[in-house]
Amino acid sequence: MKKTLISCLRALLFSTCIFIFCYDTNVQVFETKTTNTKLIQNQYVFENDTLKISYNLWKEHGLMAFNVYNKLSIPIYIDWKNSAFIVNSKKLDFGPDIEERITSLPPKAELTNSRFVLIPSNIQYIPVQGYDTKTVPSTYNPKNSTVLFETEFSYNDSPLKFRNFLVVATSEKFEKEFYIDNEFYVSKSTVMRNRNFCGQTINSNPPAPNAFEYPYKIKTGFYLLNVPEINTISHH
Repeated sequence: MKKTLISCLRALLFSTCIFIFCYDTNVQVFETKTTNTKLIQNQYVFENDTLKISYNLWKEHGLMAFNVYNKLSIPIYIDWKNSAFIVNSKKLDFGPDIEERITSLPPKAELTNSRFVLIPSNIQYIPVQGYDTKTVPSTYNPKNSTVLFETEFSYNDSPLKFRNFLVVATSEKFEKEFYIDNEFYVSKSTVMRNRNFCGQTINSNPPAPNAFEYPYKIKTGFYLLNVPEINTISHH
């Protein structure tokens, strides 16, 4: 009897978590493209003879998370003071929160940086001027249908362009420095219901809150939660 009660309580908790997180609001999902990096296994990658940089943007409001791997047999150096994250031409500095101006990265070692978000937390959504409606099977129940509101952008009309600019050298005094300037832009916006964004639930024991498949999750995309109704968005 006790085990049955515990199981019921767990199931109730799980269903409550689903209701709380995937309630009936809108989500704006963004896809991106790059102008000068490669897409390898659904991830942006830049690579030369010295280093390899891998990116992961997936998070609410987007995250400029990147991993730098030193391919050489000698240290390389990153000058954070002269490096920058650039959003729509606005320069954002990596310092002064970084403990050291210059990071020495040992041979065959890597570091990760995730200092910047792509869209500030006070921005609720990115307005779009027009959209195409598409009716598709829902992700959580293919027997049901849902409506997607899609807008595609070229590089020239993209509402968000962002760059990761790094100054790197193979000597500590930076006699031989070079620059990495990886550029990306939003290429598509899709507004959908939150429940469709979450997808099907994942069964686990014990039940885990927010355990969903998230079928739109990809390292080259990101999202905003709780965006306004589409008719509000389309008139901005």
